[in-house]
Amino acid sequence: MTHILLNRLWTNRRGNAAVEMALLMPILMVMFAGITEIGYAFYQASALERGLRAGATYASRVELPMSADAKTITENLVKSASMDGALGVSASNWEADGATFTITVTDRDVGSVTVSVIKLEAQVPFSPLTNQLWELLNVPTQFIEVSHEQASLAL
Repeated sequence: MTHILLNRLWTNRRGNAAVEMALLMPILMVMFAGITEIGYAFYQASALERGLRAGATYASRVELPMSADAKTITENLVKSASMDGALGVSASNWEADGATFTITVTDRDVGSVTVSVIKLEAQVPFSPLTNQLWELLNVPTQFIEVSHEQASLAL
């Protein structure tokens, strides 16, 4: 009798899908969280690149050497997408430790012409969506580094 009951339970397939789902759900959740974090990192990098492009476009049109006001406006455009810095931030974590922004102007020879090139570089700590998970796993701070170059159009 016991043998027949055990055989019947062994061959019964009801509930297999629920058991398989319960076993796979933690793996699927980790994969989903990882894909979401990667997507958010691309979003932050894109916002940072967009800000650098706006700042470089402005900086390429000001007279060189750049004045302190022009550098401030360029930095505001990069960080907040506005000339006065009032709109907020284009990429998050500008206030965090390790966030840097530099403006470099170099002259390059292109054939017989010397062209001034403005290079903007930014490094911002990545702020993950699942910050507690990163802290639990003891993941060190990751940085998003972006640079953009623009030839000067100033006369």
